[in-house]
Amino acid sequence: MAQTVITLVLETFNPGVLRTGKQITGPKWQFPNGTVFERFVNGRANSEMWQKYGPVYRVWSGPHPEMYVLFSCGPWEFPRPPFLRSVWLSLTGSGHLGSVITTPEDLKHFSSDANDHPKAPNVNLGWFVGELLGQAMGLLYGQDWRRLRKIFDPAFTHNAAVSRIDTVDRAAKEYVRTLPLRAEQTAASTRGKDGERFSLPVLGTFSKFPYFLTASAIYGPMAEEEEHDLWSITEKRISLNQYWVGGGPYRIKTLARLFDSGAVQRLEQFKREWHDYNARMVRVRRARREEAPIITYWEEYESGNMSMVEVGSPNLPHVRRAGSDNVLGVFSSSFSIRLTNCSC
Repeated sequence: MAQTVITLVLETFNPGVLRTGKQITGPKWQFPNGTVFERFVNGRANSEMWQKYGPVYRVWSGPHPEMYVLFSCGPWEFPRPPFLRSVWLSLTGSGHLGSVITTPEDLKHFSSDANDHPKAPNVNLGWFVGELLGQAMGLLYGQDWRRLRKIFDPAFTHNAAVSRIDTVDRAAKEYVRTLPLRAEQTAASTRGKDGERFSLPVLGTFSKFPYFLTASAIYGPMAEEEEHDLWSITEKRISLNQYWVGGGPYRIKTLARLFDSGAVQRLEQFKREWHDYNARMVRVRRARREEAPIITYWEEYESGNMSMVEVGSPNLPHVRRAGSDNVLGVFSSSFSIRLTNCSC
C-alpha cells in the first residue's frame, strides 16, 4: 500500500517531464531505492522487459526520475541495458530538465557542449555512493571538470596512448604466454582430451590485465606487492557496492550511521587505506626519482590546486567495476568470434 502511494505521489509531482511535455511511462518505483537494484543487479533481463514501454522510458534512482533511450541504427535496434550501455539524463538531481536523445546527430550536438551540462550530485544515488566514489572527474562538470581534466589529461592523451603501444603489446604477449599455467592453477578451468586446449573463466582470468595496465599509466611500473595491495583495496571497494545499490538509509549520512554503523566504518576504513596507498606510492616513486603521473597529481594537491577527495578519490577502483564489464565484453566477444572462425 505504502509503495503504491509513493509511486502515485512521485509520478504526479515529480514525473521527470515538463508540465507542457508529453507524459512518459516506465517501470514502477520500488521500495526503497526506485529501480536501482533492478538496473544494476539484473540490468540485461530487465532492460529487455522494459522495452515494452517504448524507445524512451523512465526509471527511478531513489525519488529521482531518469530517462533511458533505446537507440536504433539502420535495420538493427540495440537495447541499452541501464547498467552498461545506456545514455541517461538526470532530470531532477541538479534542478534541470533534459532532452531525450534519439539520433546520432542529436547525440553529437548534445555532446558538443557536454562540459557545461550539469550533473546530479552523487549521480542521484545518495550519500554513500558519493563517499565511495569521491570527487571523480566523471562526476563533475563545468569549471571543476575542466580543472581536473587539465591535470589528469596528459597521461591519457592520444600521444600518451600511442607511446604505450609497445608496453601493452609486450604485456599482452606475456599474459597470453602464461595462460596454460593459469589454467593449471584455476579450479574452474577445463582441458580438452588432447591436453593442448583448455578453457578459463573470462572474468577471473582477464579482469586484472586491463586493470593493472590502467594502473601502470598512473603509477608507472608496479611491483608485484604493489599490484597485490591495490587489488586487495579494490576488492574492499567493490564489497561496499551492496549498500548504495540497496539505497534506503544509505542515501543519507545520518540515517546510514544510525542504521548500519558497521557499513559506515568499513567505508571509512576503505577511504583511509586508499589514501595511504597513494601516499605510499608517491613516497616510493619520489625516492626513486621516478616521474609517474601520480607524482604530478600529488604535487597539485600539495600546491592547493586539488583537494584530497579529488586526488585521493577512488577513480581506479571504480575502473575495475565499470570498465572491466565493457572491456571483458569486448574480450569475450572477440575471442568467441576468432575461435569460432579459427581454421587452426
